Amino acid sequence: MDEYRVSTCCLAFASCLMDRWRIGDKDGDKRERWSLEIKLFFSSYNPFLLRFTIAHKMKKVKEVLTNIEKEGCGTLDLVPQDTSMWADEVARNQATISPTNGGIDIIRMVGRDTEKKKLIKLLKSEADEVVSIIPIPNQFFFDSRTKTFDLRVWVYVSKKFDLQRIGEIIISTVSRSTSIEPSEWYITLKDGNLQSITEMLKSMLPTKKYLIVLDDMWEEGVDNLEKLKHMLQYGRKGSKIILTTRMQHVVDKLDIVALASQGIIRPVRKSDQINLSILSDDDCWNVMRQTPFWQDEDLCGLEAIGRQIAKKCAGLPLLARSLGFLLSQHKSTAAWEDIMDKKIILGMEENTLLQEPLERLMLSYYYMPLKFKLCFTYCAVYAKGFTIASDNLIQQWRALGYIQSIVDGKHCVDYLLGMSFLQISKTSPNAPEDAEGPIKVTMHDLVYDLATIILGQQLIAINDPKELTQNSLEKNYCRHMQFINYQKHKIRSLHFTECDRLQLQDKSFSKCKYLRVLDISECSIQGKSVPSNISLPSSIHQLMLLRYLDASGLPITSLPKSLHKLQNMQTLILSNCALETLPNNIGSLLNLCYLDLSGNSSLNKLPVSFGELSALWFLNLSACSKFYELPESIGNLISLRHLDMSGCNVLQKLPDKFGTLPNLLFLNLSSCSKLVKQPDSINIKSLEHLNLSSCHQLQSLPNNFGNLENLMFLNLSDCYNAHMLPESFCRLKHLKDLDLSDCHDLKELPKCFGNLSELHSLNLTSCSKLQSLPESFGGMSKLKRLDLSYCIRLENLPSSFRSLKLQVLYMLNLHELPEGISNMTSLIKFEVHTVKGWDIDFFGTPSILRLPYRVVEHIVHEVHEVGYWPHSSIVSIGKLACQHLRINHLEKVKHSEDAERAKLRDNADLQKLCLSWGHEDMTENKRDAEVLENLIPPRTLEGFTLRACDAVPQLGMLPNLRLLLIILIPNITKIRKEFYGEKGACKRLRVIQLYGLKNMEECWTTRSGEEGDDFLIPNLHMLDIWDCPKLKFLSYPPKSMYWDLTYGDEVLPPMHEFGRLSSSTLPFEAKIRSKSFTTDKWDQLQHLATLEELSVTGFHSSLASFPEATPWLLLYLPNLEILPEWLGQLIALEELFIWSPPKLTCFPESIWNLTTLKRLSIRDYPRQVKRCKGEDAHKISRIPEVEFDY
Repeated sequence: MDEYRVSTCCLAFASCLMDRWRIGDKDGDKRERWSLEIKLFFSSYNPFLLRFTIAHKMKKVKEVLTNIEKEGCGTLDLVPQDTSMWADEVARNQATISPTNGGIDIIRMVGRDTEKKKLIKLLKSEADEVVSIIPIPNQFFFDSRTKTFDLRVWVYVSKKFDLQRIGEIIISTVSRSTSIEPSEWYITLKDGNLQSITEMLKSMLPTKKYLIVLDDMWEEGVDNLEKLKHMLQYGRKGSKIILTTRMQHVVDKLDIVALASQGIIRPVRKSDQINLSILSDDDCWNVMRQTPFWQDEDLCGLEAIGRQIAKKCAGLPLLARSLGFLLSQHKSTAAWEDIMDKKIILGMEENTLLQEPLERLMLSYYYMPLKFKLCFTYCAVYAKGFTIASDNLIQQWRALGYIQSIVDGKHCVDYLLGMSFLQISKTSPNAPEDAEGPIKVTMHDLVYDLATIILGQQLIAINDPKELTQNSLEKNYCRHMQFINYQKHKIRSLHFTECDRLQLQDKSFSKCKYLRVLDISECSIQGKSVPSNISLPSSIHQLMLLRYLDASGLPITSLPKSLHKLQNMQTLILSNCALETLPNNIGSLLNLCYLDLSGNSSLNKLPVSFGELSALWFLNLSACSKFYELPESIGNLISLRHLDMSGCNVLQKLPDKFGTLPNLLFLNLSSCSKLVKQPDSINIKSLEHLNLSSCHQLQSLPNNFGNLENLMFLNLSDCYNAHMLPESFCRLKHLKDLDLSDCHDLKELPKCFGNLSELHSLNLTSCSKLQSLPESFGGMSKLKRLDLSYCIRLENLPSSFRSLKLQVLYMLNLHELPEGISNMTSLIKFEVHTVKGWDIDFFGTPSILRLPYRVVEHIVHEVHEVGYWPHSSIVSIGKLACQHLRINHLEKVKHSEDAERAKLRDNADLQKLCLSWGHEDMTENKRDAEVLENLIPPRTLEGFTLRACDAVPQLGMLPNLRLLLIILIPNITKIRKEFYGEKGACKRLRVIQLYGLKNMEECWTTRSGEEGDDFLIPNLHMLDIWDCPKLKFLSYPPKSMYWDLTYGDEVLPPMHEFGRLSSSTLPFEAKIRSKSFTTDKWDQLQHLATLEELSVTGFHSSLASFPEATPWLLLYLPNLEILPEWLGQLIALEELFIWSPPKLTCFPESIWNLTTLKRLSIRDYPRQVKRCKGEDAHKISRIPEVEFDY
């Protein structure tokens, strides 16, 4: 591998000299000295070149460097790029490699059907032990069948067994999914005490049915394994631990000692354990053919060669995927025969068992393009099992000169993912399609071993300063070190791993003058445990060649003023620090292209010089919660492509020049909840991704928003106050994905909306004021997915709707289906139901539809006794697979254990559930609570009905619930905070219906039932109350947009409480029906200032007042005798409906003042009609439309 070292060493050394030359020096003598050194380097007398020459002499370094880019020769078997066999294939495939998911979603499992079924059965089974350990000698992936677990955690264990680290990962995962404050678990993690971690898990896990994957377990010590079981024993019954290990005796040792013998936590029986044999050659060939580039291609006689190559896979799926990708890149007989005949011998002295698979894996590396080889082998500088954001990895490659651009880096990541030399990390978030956030990547252990072998002596890993010998100083890369003031100057990449107890002094890096990449994110800095005012080590400014610095997570409050001296700096990562300001001269970093300042909660603005960073293309300011202002100079960032300001929740406006950024592609302003003003003019024609979700104060978009002609993904969800889209919106001709969900104030779409011809997905969920869709809607010929759920005022669809070629459609509350929808043959999934009446229409896709593929499966189960022993039939439900389920006569369940055996929570497909009891009397039945407690629905449930039960569930256990209906529960009088579960658990709940709860007296809407607390259900759209005469909400009714109150007179707050409610709390539409609507109730109505529609039905004649802003009013008051004169004060009233008023004598004179009244409708009262045509005609003469129906 000597010539490979020549190439890399020459490249690095020449690059260093050129960097120093570019920096320049104010000292003329030093500059002249560097000039002489450069001349010496490029001369034929350079001792550096003479020392490393092997195959032939290098006459000029420039020529050598040029040749290295084009070809590689020597003992490493680098494939010449100009060989006729490969040249055309390499050039063609250079442009065809596309982003991949690393095979997780693309490649299906081959040859493992039996093992897969066995694993699924084990995950669903109910074992004797509380927590079951399932050993697997291979990898495991989460999929939809694991969603029934309350908690899913992935921990990479490795040979270095660290109990504390395992506990920390589980705690942090639990905390992210619950209401536990970060400070609580952060203190526990920093405590460093295994006992405190165990105690916290003991408090977190008992209510959780968890699935924990312990990946790559090597630990054999019985004591350590017992401590592990002790730490994880607290899960709810049915919890599972999947253990991937290569050693059976690790599993055997887990099956001994106390906790296993007590049946608390232990491995499943040996007969149930899964053993994976190697794949057959045929299976390997099938895996190889699953590469995306092989789809629907004729192999033209290559299959026989391919099957021979499949034999090189040694039955390992990793090798099959790698070689499959390689073959897909070179589809010629000569190339495949060359691969088939190639043999590589590593000559390993140790780990001979791994020699054969490593040699086969080396085959894929052998044919890898040279520029990718340097990037691949560099990954060995991380610890085995590493996880890193792909963007950070690309920036490090660029800092070291391995790639020239970000595009090259992404191309390399995609290639390595396709080759399976990199894999998507299990901890990588599943980013939505409209997100451009970096994925996290990791590396298979076998591939990591290969990279380590190739990198050889260029890598040094130090776990102790004593290991730093003179010989080790000759190495080029150092990782995982604890040292101060490192003396050797050849170091180029330095990473500190798990060095949180290492303290860095000011002079720590004073001699590392050739350093290009420095990662100190896992270090502390000398000082107090939580310093109040610290900075980076001062010696960092001496690292003149430094291009990449990661100091994320360090509590630094400011950056040194000398930072501007780092003229080669390209990447600066300072996320989750304690920065309060940036240096005023930061604009001097002219080569800075990547800056991450996310999570600096004290940072409030950027200096004016920031606009001078002309090379900056990536800027992350997310979660800078005090950041309130961007400088006007931000418009000068001509290279900026990615800007993330999500969570800057005090930012109120964007500067006008912001709208002229010429190259911006990605902009995330989500959760900028105070953002009111955007630039008056938007002209960012390059923009492709825009996220404005949860910008609650944003009312409108700029009039020229249509200038964003390349916009493809737009998210405006949760923009509560956005009431309209500009007409120019229809010019977004490339828009593919549009999310307008929870735009509560959006009343209509532009008439030209159908011009969005490229739109694939449209989400209008919970657009509560949207009443119709434009006639042009049918023009969106490429629309595949449409969600109209919870559009509670949308009653009809345009006739053009039939022209759509939808595949997925969700609707709610339509009066009738649009004509011609039965001919929509493209439809795969369709759900439509109503929420009015005594029950939710869960069941039934309309019969007029004939869905060709996916039909919603619904089942009605009538509980009855079975067998000689009085068990109920409910136990058989566990075998059912359906999306909608109704269970009737649950009073016949005599044993609550039967309900548990139904295993409802394991049905991940279940979307809607109705549980119904049929008690003959209304006496309290305690068994109901026990049965309900054991009939725990899956967390994926969206609609839930509970009928005639003597208990209510914990709503917080259903975080995806959208609709809740509770009917006829006579013996429940109070619902308090326990009903809602943990904080934030009910964010998705949109509709609550409470019917016939005659004895219900109070229901809390805040966690304490007192004023000042946040609402427990923050996004409710419809509150529907029927016959709940005693019900009061504490401290006030839930925040909802639509009230339908029938015989629930106590729901309206008392007069003195209305003043404490904000306008965002009050409804815009209300229907009130009352048997005794007294004067004080009328007085309460005038405080509903947000009302746009009000319908009142009652039997009392004392009208006192109405809300002045109400534009729509319906009165059904049989005892009404006279309309009051103050009716003329309703200056916003547009429509007035009066039904069945037999005692009404005349209209007040003040009705003449209702200049905005457009429509008057009088129904079922001939006497009043006669007056309106006679003596009262002058009072209503200016009303454009008067309607009589008698």
